[in-house]
Amino acid sequence: MLVEGVAALHLAVPIVATGGLLGTSALWSMAVDPALIVALGSGAWAAYLAERLVAPPEDSINDRRRSEWMTRYRRVVWMLGVALAVVAMGAALWVSVGVLLGGVGIGAIGLAYALPGRWRIKRFGRAKPFLIGFVWSAAVVGLPMIEWEQIPDGTAALMLGRMLFYAANAMALDWPDRAGDAAAGVPTWAVRLSASTLRRFILVLAGGAAIASGAAGWIAGQSTLGVVDAGGALVLIVLIARRLPVHRYDSVVLDVLVAWPGVTWIAWHWLA
Repeated sequence: MLVEGVAALHLAVPIVATGGLLGTSALWSMAVDPALIVALGSGAWAAYLAERLVAPPEDSINDRRRSEWMTRYRRVVWMLGVALAVVAMGAALWVSVGVLLGGVGIGAIGLAYALPGRWRIKRFGRAKPFLIGFVWSAAVVGLPMIEWEQIPDGTAALMLGRMLFYAANAMALDWPDRAGDAAAGVPTWAVRLSASTLRRFILVLAGGAAIASGAAGWIAGQSTLGVVDAGGALVLIVLIARRLPVHRYDSVVLDVLVAWPGVTWIAWHWLA
């Protein structure tokens, strides 16, 4: 039940948030406020848990064991979600008004994604991966820009690279969930496309992400870090060229992979 617990609790979310912010920090050699890291990490994690607590209808089909885990530990997940929301709000008191307003806007889109019912954003399945990519790239690239009160050279390239990287990853993660998504009326790309066509689509997105990330580093005067930053998308290309995710462990690997910008931050310190 360990893997089910990891998947149900979205343990990779705070790691992805932290890695994304640190990667942005590294490319421009500028510090990110620790309060922003705490606020985004805990806030994003709380939002993902909210979606899980809503118990979307496709979950019971896509992963019965994970759904059973959620039923068994629902109260614990509620308590964790509330605690994370409190931490996020506490940390938000220490960020600038601009960052706070930007974070609230991004958070509102994220929560709308999880809403149940007729107007659930997730029902627009073809837009889903790009929405995820946009929200995450806006959070990990856009919020630091607001904090720094400047838009450094290469920002647009990095925003594009991050969006394509997150979107490609989300598209791949939809493949094991296609049966439940189809039954719940969520027309994702994985539901609509064959395995071979979906793989080609993901590879194109990941290739674009690698090029854009490398370009961002070059424009920012950090060519070596740009190559390192593109490494996450290149790893995704290798994984998807081999096969689409099938096992739960594949999904865990893909979940953690999008924290790759954290490797860029490590390389920045190592090269300094």
